[in-house]
Amino acid sequence: MLAFVRALERGDSAALAVLALDRAEFAWLYYPTSREALPPYDLDPGLMWFLLEGRSRQGLAHLLEERGGRPLRYLGHTCEEAPRQEGANTVWAPCVVARLQAPGDTVVERLFGAIVERRGTSKFVSYANSL
Repeated sequence: MLAFVRALERGDSAALAVLALDRAEFAWLYYPTSREALPPYDLDPGLMWFLLEGRSRQGLAHLLEERGGRPLRYLGHTCEEAPRQEGANTVWAPCVVARLQAPGDTVVERLFGAIVERRGTSKFVSYANSL
């Protein structure tokens, strides 16, 4: 999470992109066991990537516009207590970030979508957010 905070504070879109699933990781690591890929949804991989990547791109642009290039004043983050197991993946969602907006004023907001973890490595599934 600290790499995310540092990249956001620098307004570094390239560093943020590395922290998210790319198309190949989506196809080989995430999609095969994703609940959206399985019945009753059976979402086509191309369509699912198109939707996910579009929301992520839009969310990243908004995130950089609203929070990028300045101190985030990160206090911590929390995700649901019970992550989902999807095959070999652990999926954490929804997650929120707590930050200090002003002295004595803590803000909790959703800055990204789910986080997928496999064998100790984590990636953002999407930068879709609710800013």
